[in-house]
Amino acid sequence: MSEPEELMRAGATLPRRVIGTGTMAGLGLLLLWLVIDKPPEAVIWQVFLIVFGAGALWLAQIMWRATGRQLILTDAALEDSSGAVLVRVENVEKVDRSMFAMKPSNGFLVLLKEPQPRAWQPGLWWRSGRRVAIGGVTAARDTKPMADALSMLVMRHRGELPDMSDLMGTADDETPKDDTRKEEAPGDGAPKDDGHADDSSGDGGRKD
Repeated sequence: MSEPEELMRAGATLPRRVIGTGTMAGLGLLLLWLVIDKPPEAVIWQVFLIVFGAGALWLAQIMWRATGRQLILTDAALEDSSGAVLVRVENVEKVDRSMFAMKPSNGFLVLLKEPQPRAWQPGLWWRSGRRVAIGGVTAARDTKPMADALSMLVMRHRGELPDMSDLMGTADDETPKDDTRKEEAPGDGAPKDDGHADDSSGDGGRKD
C-alpha cells in the first residue's frame, strides 16, 4: 500500500501565536493581580479570581505548544505534525466554512459520518462527536484553500469527481495521432526545363 501523498500544510505564524497566547496570559496575570492589589471582600470572589487566573495561564502555555504544530492535508486524511489524525476523508460528511457555521476564527467546520473521541488543541483545532473545527490563530490564506482541497477529496472519494490519473489517461487516449505525410520536395510542381534556350538572334537577324 502506497504512502499518503502530502498535499498542503497550514499553521500559525509567530506573530499570531504571540498575540493569541499573550492575550490569554495577560488575562490570567490581570486576574491574579486583582486578587493581590484589590482583593474582594467575599472569599468566594477571591477564589474565583485565583482559579480563573491560574486557568488562563495554564491555557496560555498549552496554546503555545499546540500552535507550534502544523496541519497536514494528505489524500487520505487531515492530520497535524504530531501524527494525530483529525479526520479521514472517507468519514467526512460535509466541509462547511460558511458565515453561520460554528467554527473558529479563520477556519472551517467538518461534519463527520461517525463520531470520534473528543480532542482539543487550543488555537489550532478541536473535535467533539461528529464535529471537527479547524482554525483559531491560523491564517485564512492557509485554511481556505485547505478547506477547498478537502472538499474536492471528499467529492472524489464519493465518485463525484474523477481521479487526476484517470483524467490524464483519458487525455492521452484522446490525443490524435500524427499522420505521417510525405512531404513534397521543393520544386516538384515547377515546370521542368527542356534544356533548349530561346535563340534571341534568329537567322533572319544576321547581316551579311
